[in-house]
Formats: sequence, structure tokens, C-alpha cells
Amino acid sequence: EGSSMLVTTIAWDQSLSWTFGKALHALQATMRQVSSGVVKLRKEVPKTSILSSNNVPSKKLWDFGVNRALQMINKDDSPLTKVVLARSSIIRTSPDIDPLTWLASLQVEGKNAYQFCLQPPDAPS
Repeated sequence: EGSSMLVTTIAWDQSLSWTFGKALHALQATMRQVSSGVVKLRKEVPKTSILSSNNVPSKKLWDFGVNRALQMINKDDSPLTKVVLARSSIIRTSPDIDPLTWLASLQVEGKNAYQFCLQPPDAPS
């Protein structure tokens, strides 16, 4: 109660250019960077305006994907028992805000959702 847990799922494809060990090491480095940043969060997000908001896939396409996945799972000969479907929200604000601060504020409001932000070293979040 009153705390958070960051969980990651690693789906691996042997055809990728990184070894699993190298990818795991990079993920761990990013997690350390993120977790040390959370301690420094401000309590309030500055007043901002949302310039644009875009969800990928759209709610309509996501609902279609959920229904299709359920149909596949419910078939008698289906090898599927679970499907994870995700949506990405791209929100542009003015002025720019710190993504970790914003995620901390969303934690209070987003009780039925997972929020996460990974910022690889020397890359945007």
C-alpha cells in the first residue's frame, strides 16, 4: 500500500542483433537510472496545456484486437491461454514537463492502468 513496483516483460527473438545478456544488462542499467530518478521527483506537476493526444492503436482498433484475441483463445484447439495487448499514448504538452514527475502524478489517477517510462542512456524518454 502506498508504494509502486516496476515490472518488465522481456520477449526475446534470437534474430536480434544484441545477445540476451547484453539486452538484459542494458535494461538493468536503465532500471537503475529510472529508480534513482524517482526519489528526486517533485510533488506537483507544473500547470500545463495538452497540445495533442494520440493513442496507438485507437480505442476502436484496440477493442477489435481484444475481441479477436478472445475468439482465438476460446477456440477448442487454441494453443493460446493469454494475450497481452497494449496501447501507447503520445501526449504533447506546453511547457515541457519531466516525464518521471508526470508519471508519478498519473500513479494517483490511473488506478486501472500501468504507467511506465524508460529512458535509455543518451536517448529521449
